[in-house]
Amino acid sequence: MQLIFFHANYCPPCKQMQPIAEQYAAQTGIPLYTFRSDDVYDGNAMARQHHVHHIPCLILLGEDGRELTRTEALHTLETLHAAFDPYLNGGNTE
Repeated sequence: MQLIFFHANYCPPCKQMQPIAEQYAAQTGIPLYTFRSDDVYDGNAMARQHHVHHIPCLILLGEDGRELTRTEALHTLETLHAAFDPYLNGGNTE
């Protein structure tokens, strides 16, 4: 599993979200990769690949690299746990 975080330098919610995403990754042991998406609306290749339309965006990818779930907007550590923890340890919400 891995977490990918899309953010922009000009985005105050992104700046608030980054340490929360880092803390979540540290607590769960899931690697976190960050991508600056200052041009998310104008052709950023990684953002396009992952269909990112709103930032901050945190995406949980499974072992096979497919998206399990995502959050878009500023979240707390508690809401990240609520959103992502059901997918950990082989869990599946389908």
